[in-house]
Amino acid sequence: MDIAAVFLGVSTIINIVFIYLLHSEKPSHLGEYRFVLTFFAVFNIVFSLSDFLISTTVFNYKQSGIVVLVGGIFANSDMAWKEWMILFRCSFYGLGYALLLIHFIYRYYALFGNQSVLSFSQLSFIAFLFFLIHGSFWMVICRLLLFPNIEMLQYIRPGFIETFGFDPSQAAIIGTVLDLNSASSSLYWKGLVGTIILSFVSLYSILSYIILGYKILSKLREHRVISNRLKRQHHLLFRSLVIQTLIPCFTSFFPCILGWYSPILQLEMPPKNG
Repeated sequence: MDIAAVFLGVSTIINIVFIYLLHSEKPSHLGEYRFVLTFFAVFNIVFSLSDFLISTTVFNYKQSGIVVLVGGIFANSDMAWKEWMILFRCSFYGLGYALLLIHFIYRYYALFGNQSVLSFSQLSFIAFLFFLIHGSFWMVICRLLLFPNIEMLQYIRPGFIETFGFDPSQAAIIGTVLDLNSASSSLYWKGLVGTIILSFVSLYSILSYIILGYKILSKLREHRVISNRLKRQHHLLFRSLVIQTLIPCFTSFFPCILGWYSPILQLEMPPKNG
């Protein structure tokens, strides 16, 4: 059974029920926050759908780390279309980081921000713009620094054919070759710089979650104006946010980072979906 199809089915059912509950019950205690939660739930469905339609795997050979489009409805499309699809699929990591960061910022702003400075619609526009820029930036870095050339294809060809049974020139891939003994300095540095930039995006996002989460908890403990009932509600929403953050971090983000750094650490791992 296709794991991506199972995840898509489970994600769709859970998130549709979640959206229904958000908008069928009296939402006065959530206010505009229910729209943030709705967008988050819709993104979870779209993320799972992209994993099903644009199936990728991470492949390591010697000191290379490669993302390969291996399945989905675009697997047999022409090469130009497959290349755009793998870039689009990779952009979801940037979008995911951005959405979680927006979620944390909104929780902090809703609790302790100056509500009169910006309206919810203005905040939503800024957040959506940041969301798109974050995903587009991830896609651009993959296209400019991690896209394959003839040298990369020649380097990975023996291991790629042994693993997948066809030539890498027939596949849509992005990746790095961090082997100074065999690769040119241009290929090496492009891969290294691309890895560092995407690692920085990952690191600053995760650190932001930790810092904002700590500030939210600290403020809730110190705040004496809001009632105990409201505090309990905010604590419950915060725990929910933490769970929503940890799941993609451990199932998608951290494995992705490990895949990128395996060439640096000289770890040769079996292909894995992601």
